[in-house]
Amino acid sequence: MPFDERIQYVTDYIYQIKQDGKIKRLVKGARFRFPNAEISSVHFEKRDLDKRLLFELRTCAFIRHSHGVVCTGFIGAGKSYLSCAIGKQACKNGHRVKYWRLPDLLEDFSLQNVKLDGRHKLIRKLQRYDLLILDERMSSNLNEAQLRLLSCLS
Repeated sequence: MPFDERIQYVTDYIYQIKQDGKIKRLVKGARFRFPNAEISSVHFEKRDLDKRLLFELRTCAFIRHSHGVVCTGFIGAGKSYLSCAIGKQACKNGHRVKYWRLPDLLEDFSLQNVKLDGRHKLIRKLQRYDLLILDERMSSNLNEAQLRLLSCLS
């Protein structure tokens, strides 16, 4: 193998190792409920999902355009898995993602009252993510402070 080809091969290999490491760090930092979820493994035939829409979500253009995605359906329909799959795809595209169960986020938010400027720090931290996945909508009504938190994140 000529020298130039060997250098190109080594360069490509090192670049791929760095990319894989970056994706692993992003996925680990997101703390997905289903870290092995893949958007390519989502079965859309029996679930009445739009195949074209799933392929569009794979590009993560909605993140660049600051659009949100809302997954609705019955219990056990696969909303959490789908949201984790979309989030993992966003990680593969280099976006910072964070997965939170909404009850846990609201509990953390209420605990921030103890710290000086705690709530503002939490909001600033959450706003740094490109994609924030909020799972498990609560059945109880939200208070004024919780509604303000969610409005700051949109």
